[in-house]
Amino acid sequence: MKLNYTLLTFLLIFCVGTLSAQDRHFTLYNMTPLALNPALTGAYEGSIRIGGLFRDQNFAFNPMLPSDRASDENIYVSSAFFADAPILTVRKRDWISAGISFYDDTAGSIGLGTNFMQICGAYHLSMNKKGTSVFTLGLKGGTTVRGFQPDQVIVNNQLDEITTLAPDPQQGQGFFARLFGSPAEATRNYFDLGAGIMLRSQLNKTTKLEIGLALDHINSPGRRRRNLGGTGSAPSMNDPNYLSQSRNFPINMLFTGHGRFDMLLSDQLFMTPSFLIQATKGTPMETVIQVPVGFIFNEENNQRVSFGLGYRIGDAVEFLLGYDHKDLRVAASFDLTTNSTQTLGNNGAGAFEVAAYYIIKIYKEPKIDPVIICPRF
Repeated sequence: MKLNYTLLTFLLIFCVGTLSAQDRHFTLYNMTPLALNPALTGAYEGSIRIGGLFRDQNFAFNPMLPSDRASDENIYVSSAFFADAPILTVRKRDWISAGISFYDDTAGSIGLGTNFMQICGAYHLSMNKKGTSVFTLGLKGGTTVRGFQPDQVIVNNQLDEITTLAPDPQQGQGFFARLFGSPAEATRNYFDLGAGIMLRSQLNKTTKLEIGLALDHINSPGRRRRNLGGTGSAPSMNDPNYLSQSRNFPINMLFTGHGRFDMLLSDQLFMTPSFLIQATKGTPMETVIQVPVGFIFNEENNQRVSFGLGYRIGDAVEFLLGYDHKDLRVAASFDLTTNSTQTLGNNGAGAFEVAAYYIIKIYKEPKIDPVIICPRF
C-alpha cells in the first residue's frame, strides 16, 4: 500500500510541477480515452470497446450565419473515433492491450485541419493479489497530417506586405502558390509519438481513483515552411532565393495530467469528479474541473443518468449530461464561453459535444468433460 501512495504522490507532483498550456481539447475528455492517455488502452472490463465523439466549437454561430461561403469562416468541428481491446494475459493478473485512435478537425473557410491515425498499446501491471491497484504504461504512435486549402484563401488588402506579394487581394491563392509552391505543399505529414502512465486503485468499497500523465509529440515532429523573413534583414523580392528558403518548425511537447474519482454516495447516488490539465510551451495552461452527479435506476442493468457542471478556468462553463445502460455509455455537453472570444461572429459563443462508447463482452463457454455414470450393483 505504501508503494501505491508513493506512486500517487509522484504523479501529482509531476503533473502540477511540470505543466505550464494546451493542444486540442475535448470537454468530454473521459469519453476519448486513447486520445487522452495511451495508458487507458484496454483499461476496462470487457473484450472490445468502440466509441466516438463529435464537437462543434461554434455551435451557437452556425444557424445564424448566411448561406454563402463566408459562413465557413466560423466553422470549427472535430471528430474522434477509437477501438481497443485486451489481447494477452500475463502472470495471471497482468494484461497487454492494443487499440487504434482517429482524430480529425476542420477550421475556418480555408479548411485548416489536422487528422491523425495512431496505434496504441499498454501494459497493465497488477500491484496486489486482488488486482485492486493497477499501474499502466502506454505508448502510441502514428501519422499526423496538417494542411489547408490554398485555393480558398482570400488575402486581406489592408495588409501592405501581403498585397505587395498579391496585388489582387481576391486572388490569395496566387500568393500562397508562391509561398508553398503547389497546393500539395500546403499539406504536411509527420510521425508523432506519445506515451503515458496511469494508476488505478480501489481505495475502499465505495471509491475508485484514476490518475495519469500523458506526453504527446515526444519526438518534436516538425513541419517545413517557406521562410518569408529569412535571417537578418528582410530579403528583397529580387533575390532569386526569396520564398525558396525553408526551415523546421517543431511541434512542442504536450503535457496532459488527468484524474477521476468514482464515488458511490449511497445505494442510488454517485459522483464522479475529475480534472484535466494540459500544457505546452508558448500557450496558456488549460485547467478543467468537472463534478458530475448521478442517480442509479437499475443496478443490475447498470442503468444510470448523470448531470453536472464543469469549468475550464478563464474560458468556459461546461454543462454535462450522461446516460449509461448496461455496457453502453452516452454523453453530451455544452460549453458557454466566458472569455472575450464570445464576440466572434457577433453572436454568443458555445461548443457542443456528443459522444458514446460500447463495450462488447465475449465469454468463452466452459468445456465440460462428459461424465459417465456407472451405477453400482
